[in-house]
Amino acid sequence: MFSLLTIPFRDELPALREKFFGDSSTLVGGASFDLIVQSDNRRWSRFVENRLWIMDQVVFGTLHLVGSGNNNQEEINGAVVEFRERDAANEVWLSDIFELAIARKAPGLCLFTS
Repeated sequence: MFSLLTIPFRDELPALREKFFGDSSTLVGGASFDLIVQSDNRRWSRFVENRLWIMDQVVFGTLHLVGSGNNNQEEINGAVVEFRERDAANEVWLSDIFELAIARKAPGLCLFTS
């Protein structure tokens, strides 16, 4: 069974990414369909959780937005760097999602955050 309780704090996010986002063609093991994944861009290769897809002309997108300080914690080694990189990735990804929806004249846009 997968448990974060046995994983050191600094390794939690990579473990979650591997467990739930290892397959870029599905969302948490569901049926396969076409996904656009931010990590396909080498600049954002770590951000496998940022995805988008189109269904019935509606654009759907996921963003990794963390609450409770968003990992912007100077006392944890590497946390601030991770926060800044993820924050920049999210800013670009959100813009990409909206640009796609506008370009396709999508009747709707749905965003999911994790």
